[in-house]
Amino acid sequence: MVFSDKVVTTAAGEWLSPTAVRHRVVVRSRELRTSRSVVVIAADDEANVWVDWQAALANHQVPFVGPASALQHFMPAPVHSRPPVFLALTSGTTSAPKVLWRTVASWTAGFAACATSFALSPQMTIFCSSPLTTTLGLHSLVFALTTGRPFTRQLTAIGEQTVLFAVPAYVQQHIADFPWAKIKRVILCGGTTPNELVLQIKGRAPHCRVFEAYGTAETSFIAIQERTGDEHAGQVGHLFPQVRATTTADGRLQVQSPYLYAGTASHPQQVTTVVTDDYGTVAGEEITLRGRVHDMISHGGNTFLPQVIETVVAPWCGQCAAFGVPDPIYEERVVLLVNGLQGSVAALRARLQRVLPAYMVPAEIVRVAAIPLHHHKIARRALRQQYLRGEFRDEG
Repeated sequence: MVFSDKVVTTAAGEWLSPTAVRHRVVVRSRELRTSRSVVVIAADDEANVWVDWQAALANHQVPFVGPASALQHFMPAPVHSRPPVFLALTSGTTSAPKVLWRTVASWTAGFAACATSFALSPQMTIFCSSPLTTTLGLHSLVFALTTGRPFTRQLTAIGEQTVLFAVPAYVQQHIADFPWAKIKRVILCGGTTPNELVLQIKGRAPHCRVFEAYGTAETSFIAIQERTGDEHAGQVGHLFPQVRATTTADGRLQVQSPYLYAGTASHPQQVTTVVTDDYGTVAGEEITLRGRVHDMISHGGNTFLPQVIETVVAPWCGQCAAFGVPDPIYEERVVLLVNGLQGSVAALRARLQRVLPAYMVPAEIVRVAAIPLHHHKIARRALRQQYLRGEFRDEG
């Protein structure tokens, strides 16, 4: 492996020198809490991440990025007969959080493909604000460390050539904060990116190439596309290198690739195919999504994707989120949360009635100060529960 010679260690963006790294490796290696194959490291301290990574490799161990409490899910016996692993938490956006088991090979196999597919030069700094306990945060960190690229989670430490790995909602929230002149690539993961957001990025950084990567925590990347801002709903691009995708009898995407996880920490197993929670179609190398099992709304016998509504609403507000709630007659009715609405609710409703089928028009439009997010992503099941508890009040 090749390693970068610097890592951010302070909120002010101070760089840790190679000499200091070597010194701290000696000190920290005596403080590590280890099992035979797993190292627990501080999830939010880049200096400790760097030091523990180096110390772990020196001791033929592999870092575990996450809270020590997650070790209760960890069964040590099978580890000793398997290749070294990473353990990472799923976000819990669509289901209960899981501690995923990953082999070194499942990620490192894809790093060269990442660099090629996203046209990344070796000197580019990797920026990712997602917690290092999540699969996106951990993937970005390991990608940087194993390919010799600087890594940071601090906006103040963004270099002249930076690659931003982020979920769309995070970029939408902080779009005014980024030094866009320094950002050369934006790689959006973990959620549907509205065309409006792509156009906002292009407006601020015409030189910047914007990519969207589709995948799940269990599969890593499945498909990618370079975004222009005129894509249709459900379009996620072409298959990532070495990925094969088909559909099951009920229309779910199933994936085979070198990048799959290898079970959960409590149930490690050999995984050769992952059936996702997404309905979709495969046409040659192109993937189109029809919706997530947990996101789809069913109204009067019509089942549809909430993102179709959000795509129409996005140009007229800051943020929005559509979801279904129980209805005694129609099974579900549509609720739409909007933040920063331009104009009145009545005007928005009239606009939606002109362009959407009647069954998609929200029964209720609620103006809120902010859309609650889970790890920078829309968690529709959580929004549904908050709505049913009466936590949303119109703030217009």
